[in-house]
Amino acid sequence: MCLKLNLKKCYLFQKDVKYMGHNIRKGCIHTDAEKVAAVEYWPVPTCMKELRSFLGFCTCYRRFVTEFATIAAPLHELLGKRQKFMWTTVTQKAFDELKHTFASSVLPYPDQSRQFIQDCDTTDHGTDGVVSQKKDDKECGGILQQGAQSSGVELLCDQ
Repeated sequence: MCLKLNLKKCYLFQKDVKYMGHNIRKGCIHTDAEKVAAVEYWPVPTCMKELRSFLGFCTCYRRFVTEFATIAAPLHELLGKRQKFMWTTVTQKAFDELKHTFASSVLPYPDQSRQFIQDCDTTDHGTDGVVSQKKDDKECGGILQQGAQSSGVELLCDQ
């Protein structure tokens, strides 16, 4: 096997690396500033196609947003098969909240020498979980965030 490197594409000993829409720096992963700016100026969707486009983009960065499934639930409800596209104050609030949370999105790397904390939360719309760590006896931001929206069958189980 022969390995060849293209020197034009090789960047060695960098302190900040852009990789697949993320900025990787010492100790943490950030969302790319260009992507955050794109979300910041994203126009309000006027049809299902535009909403799908926005949610698809946001889903790529869902690991940065605590309670993503819960926040995005009103937007996902608009995508239902028999649902008429009707933009309301509830969907506008969810849209604005998602846009706002991307601006301050940072995930630190896990430190194996520190204690891990797992938090789970369930609402009518979904389930979310966050793994975080303690730093100087204080809980700092999440290292991993995952969420899932409740399906129709799961919503019926509670009744």
